[in-house]
Amino acid sequence: MKNRLLLLPILLSLSFSGCDLFMQGESNVTSEESKSGNSSSSQGGKESQTTSEKESTSTKESYTLEGKKLLLNPYGDYVQYEDSNKSVSNLENEYKALTKKVKSEINGVLQSNYQKGLLDFFNIQNKIRIVLDVQKSELEKINDDYNSGNTESFRKCNADIYIDGFMIHYEEVGIRQKGNLSRQNVLDGDNINLIHYKMSFEETFDDAYTKNPQQWTNQAAKAYRQDRKFFGIAKIDLRWNRNLDTTYIREYYAYEMYRENGALAPRSNPISLALKVNGNIKELGVYLAVETINKSFIKRNFVSSAQGGDLYKLSWGSGEGATFNSSDSRLFGTNKLNRNGDWYSEQTYTYDLKTNKDTSNHSTIKNFISNLQNEHGNTIYQFMQSNSLYDQFITYLAC
Repeated sequence: MKNRLLLLPILLSLSFSGCDLFMQGESNVTSEESKSGNSSSSQGGKESQTTSEKESTSTKESYTLEGKKLLLNPYGDYVQYEDSNKSVSNLENEYKALTKKVKSEINGVLQSNYQKGLLDFFNIQNKIRIVLDVQKSELEKINDDYNSGNTESFRKCNADIYIDGFMIHYEEVGIRQKGNLSRQNVLDGDNINLIHYKMSFEETFDDAYTKNPQQWTNQAAKAYRQDRKFFGIAKIDLRWNRNLDTTYIREYYAYEMYRENGALAPRSNPISLALKVNGNIKELGVYLAVETINKSFIKRNFVSSAQGGDLYKLSWGSGEGATFNSSDSRLFGTNKLNRNGDWYSEQTYTYDLKTNKDTSNHSTIKNFISNLQNEHGNTIYQFMQSNSLYDQFITYLAC
C-alpha cells in the first residue's frame, strides 16, 4: 500500500453530518507502532480476561440487579452474571468466547481485527438492548451543555448491554449529545426528547470544559478507565430515527451494501434503547448503534503498515464544504471549543483533524488537493490510481 494514500470511500460519504477522511501519512510505521496496532484490536479481550484473573485472586463484591447475582471487578464493572438457568462456569466460557480475536469474513485483509463480541453486537440476527441508568441531574447537565454551547463534556450514567440476553455492565459510562441541526434539550419538563447520543467507555469526566471536573485520588482506577474498551472500541454512536424511516433499516442496509462490495464503512445494528431515570424506565424505542470512525476504527480495519495517517472529519465549514476545490490553509485545522465564563464557542474547520493533532501540518491532504487540481482528462485516472484506494472509490460510487 503506497504512502500518501487517500481513503476516498470514507471521505466521499458527503452527507456533511460528520463524515470522515483518512489520509495515509508520509512516514513509515515503526516496529513498536506495528506491534501496538496489531495488539490494539484485541485490547478489549485482554482487558476482560485480565479483569477475570483479578477477580479470581481478590475478594469479589456481589450485588443483585433484576434478580441476577452480579460480580464486580475492583473498579466497578461487572464482567459476568449468573441466574437460575446458567452456571457461572458456562458464562465464563461464553464471555471468553466473545473476547476472542477473529477474522471478519468481509473485505479480507482490510477488516481482520474484529473480536467475536463486537461482531455479535453488530450482528442483526442478535437481539441487542442497552439500558442507560442515569440520574435526572445528569440529564439536566446535558440540557445546560446544549444551551451554553458545550459540545464536548460527557455526563455520567451506568450501562447494561445485552447481547441476546447475555449482559455486560459498565459503571460511569459517559454520554453526551451529538449531531448538528438535530440538537435540542433532552429534558422538556418531565418529558424526554429523542436525541442522538455518543457513548464513551473511557471517559474520566475531568475535561477542561466541565465546570466541576471529577477529582481522581486513585490513579490506578483512572488509568483503568482511560483504557477501558467494549471489545476493543472506546465509543459508540446511538442515533434515533430522526428521518422517520418507516423501515428503520435503510442506513444499516447502506452500510452493509458498501462493506459487502469492498467499500469500507462502519458496522451498525438496530437496538432497543432505554433510559432508567432515577430508577424509572423510559423506553426510547429503536435506535441505530453505529461504530465510531476514529483511531481505533483504523486499527481494526487496516494492516499496521497502512496506519498512522491523518484522519479528518469533514463539515460545511464557513463556505461550500469539503469539495477538494481549494488547499487554502484556513480550511484545515483542529476544531477547538473556547470557554468564556458559562458560555462556549467553537472554532471550526472544513477539514477537522482527529489524529496526529500535535504533529501534522496538513501537507498530505493539501498536496493531494493541489495535485488533483493540476490533472486533466486521462491523467486524473492515473493520478487517482497512484494516490488513492481507487478500486474502493469506484465501488463506493457504484453503490
